[in-house]
Amino acid sequence: MGVVVWRCHPHWQFRVASVPVAGLQSGGGGLGGPGWTPLPAGDAAAVGVSGRSVRARGADPGNSRARDASGPGPQRSDHRQRLLRRKTNTSTRKSGSKTSFYQLHESTWHHLPERLHKLSHLLSIPCRYECADVDGNGLSHRRTPRFKTPYAKGSAMWSGLFTHLTESWNNFKGLAPNYTTWMDVMEKHGYQTQKFGKLDYTSGHHSISNRVEAWTRDVAFLLRQEGRPVVNLIPDKDRRRVMEKDWQNTDRAIGWLRQEAANDTKPFVLYLGLNLPHPYPSPSSGENFGASTFRTSLYWLEKVAYDAIKIPKWLALSEMHPVDYYSSYTKNCTGKFTEEEIKNIRAFYYAMCAETDAMLGEIILTLRELDLLQKTIVIYTADHGEMAMEHRQFYKMSMYEASAHVPLLMMGPGIKVNVQVPNLVSLVDIYPTMLDIAGIAVPQTLSGYSLLTLSSEASANEQTRKIPRLPWVLSEFHGCNANASTYMLRTDQWKYIAYADGASVQPQLFDLSSDPDELTNIATEFPEITYSLDQKLRSIINYPKVSASVHQYNRKQFITWKQSMGQNYSTAIAHLRWHQDWQKEPWKNENAIQQWLAAHPSPVAKDNKRTFLSYV
Repeated sequence: MGVVVWRCHPHWQFRVASVPVAGLQSGGGGLGGPGWTPLPAGDAAAVGVSGRSVRARGADPGNSRARDASGPGPQRSDHRQRLLRRKTNTSTRKSGSKTSFYQLHESTWHHLPERLHKLSHLLSIPCRYECADVDGNGLSHRRTPRFKTPYAKGSAMWSGLFTHLTESWNNFKGLAPNYTTWMDVMEKHGYQTQKFGKLDYTSGHHSISNRVEAWTRDVAFLLRQEGRPVVNLIPDKDRRRVMEKDWQNTDRAIGWLRQEAANDTKPFVLYLGLNLPHPYPSPSSGENFGASTFRTSLYWLEKVAYDAIKIPKWLALSEMHPVDYYSSYTKNCTGKFTEEEIKNIRAFYYAMCAETDAMLGEIILTLRELDLLQKTIVIYTADHGEMAMEHRQFYKMSMYEASAHVPLLMMGPGIKVNVQVPNLVSLVDIYPTMLDIAGIAVPQTLSGYSLLTLSSEASANEQTRKIPRLPWVLSEFHGCNANASTYMLRTDQWKYIAYADGASVQPQLFDLSSDPDELTNIATEFPEITYSLDQKLRSIINYPKVSASVHQYNRKQFITWKQSMGQNYSTAIAHLRWHQDWQKEPWKNENAIQQWLAAHPSPVAKDNKRTFLSYV
């Protein structure tokens, strides 16, 4: 048997039919093209292509004027009254239906390879946050279980452990190069293994700018670290291969399947990591530029139902959570954006997803041509989402659904068909799942659980089947573009987000059943629920202590880097991605760093006995 693990970047956002909030939803739905029929808003039985939350709510909530810092935020509803009314209703609660853009017809499966791009969504399973259900009549609908609520991090997928256990604090600080991954274990048990594409889960990756920005997130300055998000169109209706590097890695994976996997008697594991649909670099933003360009060709853009794209609601800048404001500012998103700009960014993002789908289609086609498809388990997922201008942000680094909720889909022999799994899952579940597929004993020290107990007819290991899954998901973030360590605890209905030491930064609480867009923070409105969830989070992870460790790590790493620069320090730090803002007041910014270095090394309040309830 073969196992193909497919991982791309922010691609979880395709939502479809209504599903219970507590479960897992696949991020299904392609982006048009042959075989995809536009459907009216509100059709809940079709594959959706809207970014993360495409919901059937009638008229577009946005207005036609430019959206800027002075614009009014969305009207807040009386959440307490709605919650109390819901508590008195004993009937089964269901989430609202989602807007759907395209429907997959069964006949299109046979039109290969071009139409296979739609299958990637049907192979995706959300790994951090709730994803939507995929419903259609194609092969994907018959073969793939859909996990409703997966949450993600790249190192977690390879280690099977929560971030704080491996201390993978940022894009630079990942797993040790010699860390034993599930692929290493499977190789020791006789599997032929191969990896292609993006493999940035170990330490040492990403730019100096990215590292320094993460290390200095506690410094009292506010500097734009990214170029303004923009779109770039290649006016060629025949240009399919836009992201050449990803296509090259896809070709390499296909070549390996033809030359090695098909001619070897041993079982195989193939991993393919793609950069798409991650935004492209933006050299126009100056030296040490970031990646804020959404780029595609007419070939892919014409597959997007532009008129069906919704404009996400925004809070006014004055109403934003302080960490959200920091993120929006450092991502260069606090200025004015017209609705056309926002809609274009989202349309280009969907087109980039369509190109990603096409790559997966080529892999599926190759497996079929080699007579391996019926003998291979395919897992499709991503290590983070993409905000695509939701909450006035692009990129990731947030616990909002758009950023943290990813796709997760499975297909293959023994995998249940026509199933949506109503459980919360996480990328830490990939490690035990891979071992379970291979019939290898799963270590009890892992943070995750095998997905085969949810998605297959029977787990390979009886021991695995006896382990009960927990009704929550934990996610952490400690990197750049967020000025506090962030912790999310997701349960059936609630999403609780804590920051730093739990006292110095206000928490967030969202009722996703009634506020799926996460616009109303009800943490202070429901202190009992907030306290209960915080206590549960603290029972899982001592997050004030972890935040202090990250702060000390950042400070130590920055000092080491500064010393290594010697006399070039002032020049080096002034020419990172934030160079445009830095050079307006260089001495003020250097002084802010000096004050940070001279301060107490830990941001955690000295009085650790201060309870969260008293803070609320």
